[in-house]
Amino acid sequence: MSGIARRRARKGGTMNTTVNSHRSIIRAAFGTMAALALLVGFAPNAGATAAAKATPTVNVTLIEYKVKLKPATVSAPAGKVKLVAKNKGSMLHEMVVVRAADAAALPVDAEGSVVEDQIPEANLMGEIPEFKEGKTKSKVFALTPGTYVVFCNITEDQGGTTISHFKQGMHAVLTVK
Repeated sequence: MSGIARRRARKGGTMNTTVNSHRSIIRAAFGTMAALALLVGFAPNAGATAAAKATPTVNVTLIEYKVKLKPATVSAPAGKVKLVAKNKGSMLHEMVVVRAADAAALPVDAEGSVVEDQIPEANLMGEIPEFKEGKTKSKVFALTPGTYVVFCNITEDQGGTTISHFKQGMHAVLTVK
């Protein structure tokens, strides 16, 4: 029985029996396997880590009377989408996100601004409030598959005339797949 540990039992100081320690070996082996199973259960799951992707980002450039989206494909996967708005213009701009087929589908007032109160609440995804030229703001939006209009809805007075950024063409379409 070489290779198997033996334990000698003594009674009253004399050696009566030699007991194989098979049970001890089996217990130790099961204990080790149980400990390994626990460690594997708590180890980071590589598959789950790979599945947890970074939030996709769409860059939005706001400049007088234009909204430009990047990537050029102007589409993003459904779920959380980070919109990073850069005001490269010379005046205040904001960025509003609304679920709509296109800009022509949005209700406008006499000055050409979007009447946000007339848009169903479920279609108002949110906005980045007005911010100064040269600044960058970002926000994460939860977007389901569909078409969205990204626009600036600021109006300004220029020499007694109200100018609507939206009416001047400051909008773009974002497709979410």
